[in-house]
Amino acid sequence: MAQQFVLKGVKEIRDYKSTDGTFTFKVKNDPRGGNTWQLPQWWARKGNNIKYISCTVLDLEGTDYLMVIPTSLDTQLMVTYDGDIYNIGLTNFSAVDRVLIAGKDTKKAVVEYMLPSISGGAIAKRIVQAASTIGDFTITGATTVDVGETKAYQANATPDATDETYFWSVEQGGSAVAASKAVVTNATSAKCNVEWKEAGGYDVKCIISSETATDSPKVDTLGVTCSAVNTVGTVVVSGNATPKVGAGDTYTVAVSGNNVTNLTYKWTVADATAQISNKNGASTGITFEGTGNASVQCVVSSVSAPSASDELDVVVSKQSIGAITVGGPANVAFADLNTGKNFTSSNGNKVLVGTTAYQWTVSPTTGAVINSPTEQNTQVVFTQPGTYTFSCQWTNQDADPTTKTGTKATTVAAS
Repeated sequence: MAQQFVLKGVKEIRDYKSTDGTFTFKVKNDPRGGNTWQLPQWWARKGNNIKYISCTVLDLEGTDYLMVIPTSLDTQLMVTYDGDIYNIGLTNFSAVDRVLIAGKDTKKAVVEYMLPSISGGAIAKRIVQAASTIGDFTITGATTVDVGETKAYQANATPDATDETYFWSVEQGGSAVAASKAVVTNATSAKCNVEWKEAGGYDVKCIISSETATDSPKVDTLGVTCSAVNTVGTVVVSGNATPKVGAGDTYTVAVSGNNVTNLTYKWTVADATAQISNKNGASTGITFEGTGNASVQCVVSSVSAPSASDELDVVVSKQSIGAITVGGPANVAFADLNTGKNFTSSNGNKVLVGTTAYQWTVSPTTGAVINSPTEQNTQVVFTQPGTYTFSCQWTNQDADPTTKTGTKATTVAAS
């Protein structure tokens, strides 16, 4: 931002030119009035004697500095400025001996330029306050991380500038990455945290900036390799949560999100006695031997990753025999007396575990003969007319309740 102007007399700025349209220098008027400021002489002071001199003060807008010039109506000075107060060009001068750059807030001298009338030759420069810098720095932190980890990174900079600012980012190929890959927190502090979300190669980048430092901005990057962690994944056990004693059910384990293939399985049952048909498969049959609350568990392991497990809580109860339906003729002709008729009993083809006993009875007890009273199905021979009610009771000690009964009425014609 090269700028150039001529100060003429005590307050007139002429021929002000700027390559970027920025005009930093402006005459600062003394609020007490007058064209110049009466300021204490800062050079060749003798004891406590203070001598005041007439000065023109220029405000360097957008900076922390003032330019102070002892002037008179005959003063002429060309100023060339490129943003560096320590390297201001002073040419085409007359009736001016020195130029001081001072801080706006502290009013303390920063750098003084002494022109040939004082230096006796080339313009001399007296640096009172050295320019602030950021300095070189490096980023410290983990260079190898796993997906899911959060790591801290710190810039070991020791700037003497007091207005430094920090900005952290994570990049790939010079561009900031999406939040799906990495998330930076405390991005404007000397120390940040990065949550790593996706495997890959990254650069952690820190930019330190300062409006007063002559070497601003300073940048450093740290290469980081993020690796996917070997994982068995998520394990979910499924199956019948209300199994029956002795019935036998299939239980399956589903694995998702895994990045290893050499999986092994181990099935167990907690808080119950049960038979497990395939203890080391992805699915297994389990037969419970008693009622109560239990837990079906499966541990999925790999030599390449930590194991994962899941369990399914189950409530084991006894089986139900079901509703008993008795089948047979509703009416028998008189001519069919002494002829066997088929009667059946059924629970709807429901499979039962354990032993089931059958008992047929008839009311009245005379006039009908049950050939196989302890079989599921039987033949009945009618010996006289009448209306008969047949009952078949099923008994299974592994069921609750242990007995169920079905009935059937049959009428035998009188002639």
